[in-house]
Order: sequence, then C-alpha cells, then structure tokens
Amino acid sequence: MRYIVKDSQAGFVLKNGVFLKMVTSGVYYFPKAFGYEVEIEEMSGELDYLEVPYQVLVKDKSFAEATVHMEIPDGSLGFLYVNGKLTSFANRKEYTFWNVYDKYEIKTVSMEETVMGKEVTKQMLALVPSKYYKEIQIGEGETCLLYLLM
Repeated sequence: MRYIVKDSQAGFVLKNGVFLKMVTSGVYYFPKAFGYEVEIEEMSGELDYLEVPYQVLVKDKSFAEATVHMEIPDGSLGFLYVNGKLTSFANRKEYTFWNVYDKYEIKTVSMEETVMGKEVTKQMLALVPSKYYKEIQIGEGETCLLYLLM
C-alpha cells in the first residue's frame, strides 16, 4: 500500500501490530498483505499516538530527536511553557510533545516547601486550580497563625 507522509507529519510503521520505526516526509510502500500498516500523525502539540508505549517509541532515534518527554515528580506542580511563554498548568504526571516546530518545556515547583520560592510568579499562581491550595483572607488588624502538620 502507498503512504504519503507530508512535511508536517510523521508515520509510525507497524508490522503485525509491532512498532518498527518512525518515518518522516516522503512516499512509502508497505504491503498490507505482509502485515504492514502506517499510522500518520501531525507533528505538533502533544503527541496523540500513544497506542505503543513511549518507552518502545523512544528507542527509534528519529522519534527521540523529534519529541520531548517530561514527567512531573510527586509533590510538585508543573507549568507548561511553549516557545518560552507560560501557557497552562500541567495537571498530569507525564507528557510527550512534538518538539519540531515549537519548543515545549515544563517547569516544576515543589509543593513540599512551606514558603513559595521566588521563581513562582503571579501569572503561574493564576493558573493553579483551587483544589491545590486554600486561600485565607486576613483582615486589617487581624493576626493569623499557620499550623503545619508534618
């Protein structure tokens, strides 16, 4: 069967359901009668094709060079930056992005510290869902005691 992979796409070549390699732009012929199939994906944003585990895909050199895989450690929050600009709060443990046309990065902030570091900006805090913190208003002339359970 004939497969056409455009410049902005990648093709995942499988034989009998087993990942063989990733191919980029070009015309390819893989006989379906011999168990070949090619899944074509756009190389932008978060990787949609995860029918094959990331650990298997990353063994392919061209795949490894075209993607970035990030994990957020336990006890931390993540913030997604695209081309150096803060775009969103990262609320899952793992992400895999195409790193071909845009550059993705996740910056993490430890939630195990009792005081916020200077790296945390107001813009970052505005993206954090309220389930991750408790806001307390202290009125004028009032004092607050904070008890930490350790």
